[in-house]
Amino acid sequence: MVDIRVPSSLRTIPNKKKDFCITATCTHEKEGFVAIDVHFNITGFGGDNITNLQFKRTKYCEKDIRLASKDGRVTNSYSVALDDSKFVYVGVAIACAVIVTLAVTIAVLHVQSIPKSDKNKQRDQPRRPVGQPPRLVAPRVVQNTRPMNLTVPVLRHTYLPPERLGPVGCPATVLPNNEVIVPKPAETSTIGNQIPQDPLHPEDTLPLREKRNKEIREKLQDIVLDRLRVSLGEILQEGTFGKIYEGVVTGPEDGEGQNVFVKTVSEKASDEQASLLLAEGSMLKGLNHQNICSIAYVCLSEEEVARPFVVTPSMNQGNLKNFLKKSRTPEGTGLEKSVTTRDLIDMALQIANGMLYLEMRSLVHKDLATRNCLIDDEFHIKITDCALSRDLFPMDYHCLGDNENKPVKWMAVESLEQHRFTTASDVWSFGVTLWELITLGQQPYNSIDAFEMVFYLKNGHRLGQPTGCPDDLFTIMGYCWALSGEERPGFAQLLILLTKFFNALIQFI
Repeated sequence: MVDIRVPSSLRTIPNKKKDFCITATCTHEKEGFVAIDVHFNITGFGGDNITNLQFKRTKYCEKDIRLASKDGRVTNSYSVALDDSKFVYVGVAIACAVIVTLAVTIAVLHVQSIPKSDKNKQRDQPRRPVGQPPRLVAPRVVQNTRPMNLTVPVLRHTYLPPERLGPVGCPATVLPNNEVIVPKPAETSTIGNQIPQDPLHPEDTLPLREKRNKEIREKLQDIVLDRLRVSLGEILQEGTFGKIYEGVVTGPEDGEGQNVFVKTVSEKASDEQASLLLAEGSMLKGLNHQNICSIAYVCLSEEEVARPFVVTPSMNQGNLKNFLKKSRTPEGTGLEKSVTTRDLIDMALQIANGMLYLEMRSLVHKDLATRNCLIDDEFHIKITDCALSRDLFPMDYHCLGDNENKPVKWMAVESLEQHRFTTASDVWSFGVTLWELITLGQQPYNSIDAFEMVFYLKNGHRLGQPTGCPDDLFTIMGYCWALSGEERPGFAQLLILLTKFFNALIQFI
């Protein structure tokens, strides 16, 4: 069948020559040849002048079953093509909507995952050249915003051979050169509970505070030194009220002097600040270890109650954090030899060695960081107390509304939440200290606000892997930052892991 469409313009004969078109469209209801007869009746104005024209044509049509509906009606191909195009447009629109929705969702999640930046702090992220022995420079650190999930390896103290076990089964320290250091038994410790873990509390009443101050002074009487025997030299560091001097302690008979560091406070310091210097400066009193710098003398002149002197042995390169920052440039330290990755790992081993000594005596440092370590020209490391650190390194401490400045970004989660300090929390701080070593003294969590640290850490976020830091070394850091203190390794385990890495590093280099 054929549908004939005659244009309406043919109803009237035009006055001049004009083309016209007759459309013959197949209905596709049947298949075959269709005969088309077109008749034209041309009538003049008089009515009796009639002309008949007849045109015959043959057209072949194909049958299309899809166009037949259930009720027998037929849909022409023009409408079907239109319906198909509508479906295409609808499909494209739905796909675009899904893509836009996914893009918006991903963008929102990404914005929420970006930590808030601290505009008052500056980043210092120079790159470290590859290879050795070139001098190390501070590498660029990428903040790790993804949760860290690491499993602590199961290492037992019994892995050490029997000849390397100290008294009462205490594991000895095995240095990279295979030297064995056996710690003394806990009974020989002279510090015991002499100095309280929290010597001063802001909430203490005046009588209680005076009592604590008196107790601290009494327990330091055995190391009191006449102030006249201490000669002060150059000021090494100075804060708002605290100062560290180079000094010399002379003998009773004006013999050869001993080079020392002298920590003191200025005249404008309060009595509480002076007492805090004594309390924190004596926290390592009586300890004797190659990687521990304990107090040697104290000056407690009654005429200068506000200016006590805390005297410790000197180390000619001074504070480790300042040394690391200076070592970023070739001329910074003034040494002929450069700082290499091997040197940094050896420093970490020495710090772990000193912390194991404290662990064996059930002592907790609570403020382990490179700022509380000393170093000499031969890269020997000694852990020192935290006296004056809050004043000399104010960017490392934050007050969380409890009137106490804390090393928030070095503290474990349980220390931040519950004020609980253990060897496990010292291990956490050691991981941050190791990160400081590899980055040459950069600020940890530099872009994270101190008030957000607990939330940030509990959501699984940790420090990022420094550029150039080997995966095995970064994994050791990750062990230290396990959320549960029970899952963190002890310092004996850390010594084993670091020694293994150190030996592998030597073979690789």
